[in-house]
Amino acid sequence: MPFIIEKERDPLYKDGLEKGLEKVKETKIAIAKALLKQNIDIDVIAKSTGITKKELEKLR
Repeated sequence: MPFIIEKERDPLYKDGLEKGLEKVKETKIAIAKALLKQNIDIDVIAKSTGITKKELEKLR
């Protein structure tokens, strides 16, 4: 008989998902910072990374 885990209820799955999403966010911020240093238009960065213009202004 197979063992079925409901991943939505599994605390290890939730923890892994949260850590993965945090890593994605950190990566997007690092990319945005690099693009800001290269004077890339803030609208382009916002569209490309999904980071709001307000958040990008804070990174400057």
